[in-house]
Amino acid sequence: MKEIKFHKKDTPTGEVNITMRIIGKIIYFKFAESPYAEQVIHQLRMKGAIINKGSKSWLSVDMFSNFKQTYFKLNGQEFDTSTCTEEELENILANFYVQMYSKAGFEVI
Repeated sequence: MKEIKFHKKDTPTGEVNITMRIIGKIIYFKFAESPYAEQVIHQLRMKGAIINKGSKSWLSVDMFSNFKQTYFKLNGQEFDTSTCTEEELENILANFYVQMYSKAGFEVI
């Protein structure tokens, strides 16, 4: 399991704190109702992610189960979800989200 925290003070919707846990190919986000969170959920759904709101304000996001193929590419890195270990998937997803949130100006804690 990987846990990553992101923070940004000056967003259009105010201060944003994100806690993300990655277990295998499932990503869990600590969810707080906000326009920013709703935008992220919408974007993930548009890309085919399966999203479930769980108890205690956690969201689970399965980025890969909604597709027939097992071969994917994130940030130029190609991988096959049927042959990757859980640890490899966790590392791929963690690196991807750290890069994306860093580009968006978030501080990685």
